Amino acid sequence: MFIQGANTIINSNSISHIDCESYFKDGSIGLTYDDVYLVLDGHEATDAIMRLCPSFLEGKKAKYVRRAWMVHNFIGHPLMQLLSFFGMKRLAFKIHDKTIPRPI
Repeated sequence: MFIQGANTIINSNSISHIDCESYFKDGSIGLTYDDVYLVLDGHEATDAIMRLCPSFLEGKKAKYVRRAWMVHNFIGHPLMQLLSFFGMKRLAFKIHDKTIPRPI
């Protein structure tokens, strides 16, 4: 499995440490791989957690504004698809990423 972030693709087998301490504060995590420390934030941090340890986001640790994921799924994804049909991929990803809810 691979993790994408900060213009890098990382083999998950090379990750030696994941620092999630500040994820609920500012949405960032730190990855240590091959003696390199890399900070991921926003959707890249959330994607890495979902791939490496999705149970981290369960329970009392990650509370979201009610229906926050509904806004992302019903507005963010369809708008992203429509914009990409018209060749506006950069704007499509920007809107998608902005609608990803942050834990409170």
